[in-house]
Amino acid sequence: MKTRKPPFELDLTRRNTLAAQMEDCLRQAIASGRYRPGDTLPTVREWAKMLGVSVRVPKSVIPRLVEEGLVIARPRHGCIVAPRESLSFRGHVLAVMPPEAHFGNSNVTFASMARRLEDAGYLVSSVRVRRGTGGLHDFRSLRLALRQSVDVAVFLYQDPMSARCAKEYGVPFVTIHVGYLAGGIGHVPRNDTPAFAEMALDFKTRGSTSVGLVLKDDRGDDGHAEMLRRAGLRVEMMPVHIDPAMPPEVRIESITRSARDYFERRLSGARTLPDVLFFDDEFLLHGAVPILMSHNVKIPEDVCLASIANYGRRPVLPFPLPMIEFNHYESGMLIAEGVLNYFEKRSFPDGIVVSPRYMHEL
Repeated sequence: MKTRKPPFELDLTRRNTLAAQMEDCLRQAIASGRYRPGDTLPTVREWAKMLGVSVRVPKSVIPRLVEEGLVIARPRHGCIVAPRESLSFRGHVLAVMPPEAHFGNSNVTFASMARRLEDAGYLVSSVRVRRGTGGLHDFRSLRLALRQSVDVAVFLYQDPMSARCAKEYGVPFVTIHVGYLAGGIGHVPRNDTPAFAEMALDFKTRGSTSVGLVLKDDRGDDGHAEMLRRAGLRVEMMPVHIDPAMPPEVRIESITRSARDYFERRLSGARTLPDVLFFDDEFLLHGAVPILMSHNVKIPEDVCLASIANYGRRPVLPFPLPMIEFNHYESGMLIAEGVLNYFEKRSFPDGIVVSPRYMHEL
């Protein structure tokens, strides 16, 4: 039986790449199981009509897939999908990545999630939403990816506008952290409260009464200040200015340098420090420590340092360091298990929560 509506579309605004687009999309549709061994594919003329392109496009694509052994040609009768020695993928999961290519946490989460899903027989691909002119997000690549053979989209960053694209194209989607959007099949929230409550109790046990919250000024504090205040600690906000025009490839260096400059100014003014300095980014910590030590600030006698850190990338310092540690490998596995549950039972579990751990001293 011939398929009258293909499970993908082409971007007709990029006319010089239509053949390459169709080749990639058709290959993916076969790999993901949308076209299975023995299925009859449309004829060249039917492809041209359905996709709104010249017959030259499918005429150039089909022979390449025949050479690869993915389809078997039947002149004037279309083609059939070739038998395969191994099973096709059971479905296709698209991970939507953040604009910043250096955003390592999402890359780790994606790798862990992809490994689990691929082991279970699913095809996993990714698309990165980039920033266009004026800092606005460019959704063209995402829209094109969502028009292909996608069974579930997983949004690995916090932008509801991107999730609305999946809603627009009718693709089931999962959001994480604070990027919830009604209409998805599930949401994986992040709950920092238990770890911060344990950390605040630890600070108070040590006799601390004040905390300086050192954070990048290009984002909020994720409610961390309020969690510390609820524990009875006095909180001083210490925003470090990060140049928003800094290219992504040197952003980490910029964060470290900005923290170094901030504490140089702070200590040159002979101002006292809070009992605890909590860094909501490990690269802020890396910039601050050399300046604190060069000004003869004794750690932890004069001030205790604490930081957010990522599993596998803990800072190595010559003094005890309490940490709020995020395990992005574990997060990827949790998300993958939820997606697998959806494929098996058509329901995404409600109880999946990503939570950091408080590590007293490492």
